[in-house]
Amino acid sequence: GGNIWNDYEHPASSLTIVNSLITGGTASDYGGGVDAFGTSLTLRSTTLSGNHAIAGGGAWVGGEGVAIAIENSTFSGNTTSGFAGALDIELLSGSALVTGTTFSGNQAQQEGGAIGGAVSKGSATVANSTVFGNSSAASGGGGLALNSSEGSILVEASTISGNHATGPEAKGGGVTVSSKNPIQLEDTIVAGNSADTGGADLSGPIDAAFSLVGNPADATLTEAVAGSNLIGADPQLGPLEDNGGPTSTMALAPTSPAVNRGSGSLGVDQRGDPRPVLYPGVPLSAAPGANGADIGAYELQAPPLPSNAFRFGKVKLNKKKGTATVAVIVPGPGAVRLVGSKKVKKAGKTAKAAGTVKILLKAKGKALKALNRKGKVKVKAKFSFTPTGGTIASRTKTLKLVKKRP
Repeated sequence: GGNIWNDYEHPASSLTIVNSLITGGTASDYGGGVDAFGTSLTLRSTTLSGNHAIAGGGAWVGGEGVAIAIENSTFSGNTTSGFAGALDIELLSGSALVTGTTFSGNQAQQEGGAIGGAVSKGSATVANSTVFGNSSAASGGGGLALNSSEGSILVEASTISGNHATGPEAKGGGVTVSSKNPIQLEDTIVAGNSADTGGADLSGPIDAAFSLVGNPADATLTEAVAGSNLIGADPQLGPLEDNGGPTSTMALAPTSPAVNRGSGSLGVDQRGDPRPVLYPGVPLSAAPGANGADIGAYELQAPPLPSNAFRFGKVKLNKKKGTATVAVIVPGPGAVRLVGSKKVKKAGKTAKAAGTVKILLKAKGKALKALNRKGKVKVKAKFSFTPTGGTIASRTKTLKLVKKRP
């Protein structure tokens, strides 16, 4: 614990680290930045950089009956002379969840340039995370080196690219598994990695579904859902950069084969943007369970609609009540809203498909008083349309309301 050690011999109930920078720590054994082995840990919105240890250059976590949660954080430039350049997860039992987190530029002299881990019992999950530009030497797993005996390991909706395993026995530039039990890949990109010996992207037993793998050589790859994986495809990733959200990500090009080809159920991507979003004009996977989510940590949002993406149809006046029904013609499913103002009441409906949505417009405030007094009033109303998974568009319309006085 070069910077923080939560003493497992006299442990607190848990350790929580939020909105912090942990840097420059050195440990002669485990956890260059944080040693929290043996206690539960919550690490949120925190950066661990430039730390060093024999194992777990950034942090060493795990133990028996613990709950580990690492959220929206960054591990960069951490090093180890042994195993797990950034994060070492040694789970005897309990659970570990890494989500919304980016690992970049970490180095290990043995396995696991970014994350190294062993799950004896319990479960470990890496979700909505990006692993880029990490390296290992003398063995494998430039990105991840994970092993499970009786527990389970899941890598979900993540992007693993640009990692390297170097050395005469180095395999699995992206992910290596040396245990007999496979790990699970779901909705994950593992492509563009490299290794000196074999298995540029993967090595070892792996069950995969709705995942994009560039080079599966040296892996025993089992397709968990028939027809769901993309093998040998280029994911067309952008550089690691700020694409919005708390951590850096790698954007998908609109032409990427990963777009609309997943089955993710997380609800948001690494940035916190909605998922799934059905990008227009791109087919979904034909495999059972597909829902149009993108593969990887980044969900491509639908392009903004032009101002003329929806239009107005007929307006029907109710002269007895002094209201108007406005027909709004939309190109697809989404939410139609009449934005409230000082002169009109807000209203809205949901369109289930392309067609016409009728919105009732009512005057309020001074406009309603003028309508009741004079029998007519002119109002300007703003309407908006937000397509499902898309960006809002709005238009205004000026209407003359008429009310017959008794």
